[in-house]
Amino acid sequence: MRKEQLIFIDFEFTMPDHHKETDPFFPEIIEAGVVVVRDQTILKKFSSYVKPATFPRLTEKCKHFLGITQGQVDQGISFKQLVHYLTQFPKEVSHLWQTVIGMLLSISNRKDYAY
Repeated sequence: MRKEQLIFIDFEFTMPDHHKETDPFFPEIIEAGVVVVRDQTILKKFSSYVKPATFPRLTEKCKHFLGITQGQVDQGISFKQLVHYLTQFPKEVSHLWQTVIGMLLSISNRKDYAY
């Protein structure tokens, strides 16, 4: 019998203010959530706030839209810690999961993304 495996991933990102769209800006992950399910059984759950490194102050737009406070992200883990934690998921979880980890690792290696 084939086992069904699902991975639910949710990332929330920083947002620029409406009036500052001409300033250099790129979104950073500020909240991450993952649930791994196999045959309708939850195998693993993870949720954490993530400290933005390049643009550490959340905009009013971001706080209002996401309902996240500056204090929550200030107490979060670093992006490097997020990538490390997610790479610890069991390798057999899914080929898709390895693709997600690869994307996060490529982001973490960007020269303009300090962590």
